[in-house]
Amino acid sequence: MRIRAFAKRNMKELLRDPLTLLFGLGFPLVLLLIMTLIQSNIPVHIYELEILAPGIASFGLTFMALFSGLLIAKDRTSAFLARLTASPMTAADFLLGYLLPVLPMAVGQSVI
Repeated sequence: MRIRAFAKRNMKELLRDPLTLLFGLGFPLVLLLIMTLIQSNIPVHIYELEILAPGIASFGLTFMALFSGLLIAKDRTSAFLARLTASPMTAADFLLGYLLPVLPMAVGQSVI
């Protein structure tokens, strides 16, 4: 129950920021479209979709790590984490609370 409440709060915080959605889900798609346009105009082996897709997927997941890190840093500067340490939450609760909101976004990004 504690994990669910904490993860729900973190999901709201992530979705409240439009840059998370823009860079998290839209940026890999835009990057794929741009590289496809380059490949259609310049037929070079380097710009083929099969070669670029794994790199773009891992690059996009880096943004997920960045956004979760920014959320943790914001929680730390606002003393929210200090208040949470007084709660009965364990370290696993903290980790899962920050992981669970980012996981669906990362899966959706990989699917795109």
